Amino acid sequence: MQDKHFDIPRLTSITHVERIGDYLVDSTDLHVEWSGTTVAQLRLAVAGDELAVFATIGECEIIRRDVHYEGSCLDLYFLPVGETENYQVTFLPLDGAHRSEVLAFRHSEYAPAPMVRHSISRLDQGYQVLALIPMDQIGLDSDSERFYFEIGLSIVPAPGEPRTYLTLFGSVDPDVHVSKYGEARVSCCEV
Repeated sequence: MQDKHFDIPRLTSITHVERIGDYLVDSTDLHVEWSGTTVAQLRLAVAGDELAVFATIGECEIIRRDVHYEGSCLDLYFLPVGETENYQVTFLPLDGAHRSEVLAFRHSEYAPAPMVRHSISRLDQGYQVLALIPMDQIGLDSDSERFYFEIGLSIVPAPGEPRTYLTLFGSVDPDVHVSKYGEARVSCCEV
């Protein structure tokens, strides 16, 4: 399991979603593991008034279901300092029958999140998520110095294995229980 405290950079704003990887090359890699194998790598940064996300998910069987977490998905959970109710953004990859999409969960319901600029693309073994999430959509100010978060994903981690839901910090039901969230500390200066 990952250290629960880490630093993320504060960048100037990013204009093009497709360039996120270029800006986050020096950011800390976060690894979600299954049986000692990394199945997802993520990088985060505050970019102007948005949170930049670069994620690569190793998925053996990309499939969508009516209940999103029963199929392939990447869930990002955020908890502003001093609050008790979290914010959730869910990324759903293209599976052949469905186009990729982003959902926001707040106040007990999911809704499309058109305010999240994103690109979700298929890889040979999985998918990649590039996203710019408006900070105010996850309860944060652009000058926030720290926040709490968890990363969850529903995947088939290896051929022949059942679908499982993994989290970065080991949270169980991270949509409800926030006690195991990690802490992100945002760099003080733009780079």
